[in-house]
Amino acid sequence: MEKHVYAVFTNAVEGRDEECANWYVDAHVSDMVERYGFSSGQHFRFDMAQYFPDFPFRYLTLYDVPEGEFKRLHADHAKAMTAHVDRLQNDSEGTTTSTMPLSPALDLEGARSFWLTALHEPVRRKEAK
Repeated sequence: MEKHVYAVFTNAVEGRDEECANWYVDAHVSDMVERYGFSSGQHFRFDMAQYFPDFPFRYLTLYDVPEGEFKRLHADHAKAMTAHVDRLQNDSEGTTTSTMPLSPALDLEGARSFWLTALHEPVRRKEAK
């Protein structure tokens, strides 16, 4: 069984962290899950800044890809992102695509995303005897 995850590293526009986090939690994660068919999504805040002071991101969102859906999801998302980039180049607001509303509190230009493939099954802690 091949496992895939879509990981998105983001920041909020300066001074708009709470607004951006609320939008992510209240709207965007569920929009992504429903629109593309991810099996789940979860938004995280980095709490380890003292160990990695130069790390450029404050947030990470992970989306689980259903088994057997990687190629379809990847292609659908790539098509949507291409359309979104084209729209951004022609629209200074850049807050909506045809399929996905975006928050103006999100620093979209600084966002980075990656498709990941697991190299092995999760290692689980052994039960205590």
